[in-house]
Amino acid sequence: MFTKLAQPIQSLINLNPVLGKPAGGTRTVCKTPMTYRISFRARKDVAEWEEQMEQPFDTSGKGKSALIAAAYRGLHAEIYNYTEEQVIGVFHDFEKFFDTIDLAILLEKAVEAQFPIIDLLITMLQHMAPRIIQCDSFCIRTIINNTSILAGCKHSMALTRVLFLTGVHKLCIDNPLAAPKIYVDDTAMLTAGDQDTALLTMSKAVKDFLAMAKLLGLTLGKKGVVVAKKTYAARLLVQEIKDMGTTYNVAESTRDLEVDFSFSKNQKVRKSILKTRIKNSQGALNKIYIKLAKISRRARVLFSGAGFSKATWGHQTSGLSYQEWSKIEVAAVNAAGFGKGRCRYTALCVAYGPEGHPFGRGIKELFILWFKLILPMTRHRDPTLYKIEEAWSQIYIKMSEGQQSITLENCMSETDGIAAQVVVILYSLGWIPVSYDKWLDPEGNEWILAGDSGEPFPVMPLIWKILHTYHRKQIDKNKLAL
Repeated sequence: MFTKLAQPIQSLINLNPVLGKPAGGTRTVCKTPMTYRISFRARKDVAEWEEQMEQPFDTSGKGKSALIAAAYRGLHAEIYNYTEEQVIGVFHDFEKFFDTIDLAILLEKAVEAQFPIIDLLITMLQHMAPRIIQCDSFCIRTIINNTSILAGCKHSMALTRVLFLTGVHKLCIDNPLAAPKIYVDDTAMLTAGDQDTALLTMSKAVKDFLAMAKLLGLTLGKKGVVVAKKTYAARLLVQEIKDMGTTYNVAESTRDLEVDFSFSKNQKVRKSILKTRIKNSQGALNKIYIKLAKISRRARVLFSGAGFSKATWGHQTSGLSYQEWSKIEVAAVNAAGFGKGRCRYTALCVAYGPEGHPFGRGIKELFILWFKLILPMTRHRDPTLYKIEEAWSQIYIKMSEGQQSITLENCMSETDGIAAQVVVILYSLGWIPVSYDKWLDPEGNEWILAGDSGEPFPVMPLIWKILHTYHRKQIDKNKLAL
C-alpha cells in the first residue's frame, strides 16, 4: 500500500506539488519543527535588522499592506486617465519564486547585507535539511533540495529582502522615473510622460530588471504583463522585451496584488476581479445567513467579520455600485436573523451598530485608505499631487454639471476609482469637495488637509463627520417614507 501511494507522488516531486492554487498550479507548503519555530519567536535580531534595512521600494514591511501598495498604483492609473500623458505599467512574474532561489547566491547576499549570522546559520540548516512529502500519514523517501527556501518559515520574507536589497536599490537609483515596487516577490514598475519618454524610460528599466533577475539566478515566467494607457505603446514595449529574450503579455487589465489595475474606462474590465470576488463569496455568505442564522443570532458576527471582508476586500480601488451594496446589505439583514418587511436601515443599525452598517463601513474604509495614500504624498510634496488636483477638478465638474438632484443611488453606479468615489460620496452627502485638500461640510465648516500650523490632520474626526452626515440623511429619508 505504501509503495502504491508513494509512487505517483514520487513521480511529481520535480513539480513540488503539495497544495493546489485557486488560479491553477501548485504551491509548496511545509511544516517546520516546533522547536525551530519557538526559538525564532524568542529572538528579535532579524526583526531589528529588517527595521534598520527598510527601503522605500519594499511595500510589504511592518505597518504596510498589499491593499495600500495596489491602491497607490490604482490611483495613478485613475488620475492619468484625465491627463494627456502616456502611462505604462509593467508587472513582473517570477516562475516558482521560492522554489528556485539559489542558496549560494542567497548566502552571499545575506553576508553582504550583514544579516544576523546566528539566525542565518540556523535558518539555512533548516532550509537545506532533507525534506519529506507526507500524504495521509504516509511518507516518501527524503529529498535533498538546495535550490529553494521554505515558504512557511518565519524568516522567509526576510530572506527575500536580503536577496533583492542591493539589486533593487540600484535599480531605483538608475531608474528613478520607473522605480520598482516589491511586495515579497510581486514586482511592479510604473512610469509616465510623453509617448517617447515613457517608452524609453520603461524599456531601460525593464532591461536593467531582467539583468538583475539573471544575476540572482531567478527565472521570469510567462505571466508578466504590460498595461498602458494607449495599447499600442504596450505592444511596442512587449516587442522590445521579446527581443531581449523574455516573453511578456499585453493586457487591458491585470491583477495587481488581488485587485484590478487598468486604464480602461470599461467598467467590466476595471471591476473584473472585484466582481469575481463577490460572486465567489456567495457560498460563504449563504452558509452564514441561511444555515447559521436560523440557529444563532451570532451569525451576524461571522458576517461582519469574515463574510463582509471576503465579499468586499478591495472595493476602495474599483468601487461597488449602489445595487451591489444593496445586495450586501440584504445578506447582512439575513445574517442578523431579521425577516422581511422591516426597515433595512434600522435593522442593520440595530444588528451591527451605525459603525458596522455595511455601507457606512464601506464609506469608512474608503476614506481611511484615501488618507493613507494622500497624507504621505502631502508630507513628501509628491509631484503627483498636481495631477490629482487636475483630475479632481474634472471629476468635480462632471459631477456638478447638469444634475439637479444628486443621490448615492443615481451616481455610484457609474463610479470607479478611489478619487472618483471620494468626490461622489462627498457631493451626494451635501459636502463641497473644492479640491483634494479642501472640503466644506453641509454646515459650511472648512476641512483643510495641509494647513500652515503643522499640526496633524484630524483624520478620524473628519471621517466620523462624513458618517454622521450619511446616517442623518438616511434617518431623514426614512422619516419621509413613514
